Amino acid sequence: MPEDAAEPAAAALVLYDGDCALCARSVQFLAPRDAQRRLRFAAIAGPHGRAPARAAGIDPDAPATWLLIDEAGRAHGRSDAILQALRRLKAPWPALGLAGFAVPRFVRDALYDWVAANRARWFGRACLVPDAAWADRVLD
Repeated sequence: MPEDAAEPAAAALVLYDGDCALCARSVQFLAPRDAQRRLRFAAIAGPHGRAPARAAGIDPDAPATWLLIDEAGRAHGRSDAILQALRRLKAPWPALGLAGFAVPRFVRDALYDWVAANRARWFGRACLVPDAAWADRVLD
């Protein structure tokens, strides 16, 4: 990298269930809309996801939530993880992320838990196949 080139900004780490089709589709939605490359992705049960998941109290072998580890190292789970991810995308998604925080967490998380409990039945199981344009941000 040239000496005068700007150092890339730190990126948040999104941990997702690597066997979940809905999770894979969510990463496929987020990554191309992340123009500033503010998100990286790792399967919770993968080599890059296990330690951060455990540190946040998530069993990496039985993930029931998304987890976003922000640039300062803070863990955000469930609906907060989704809203935090949206805030890092190009417009109009940050506005939706901010608006989502107006909904009480207990309501957002109840909806999140309902979808999470039914995701395999509704969406099936599948592994993420990253697009070449953003595959470098998928750690495992």
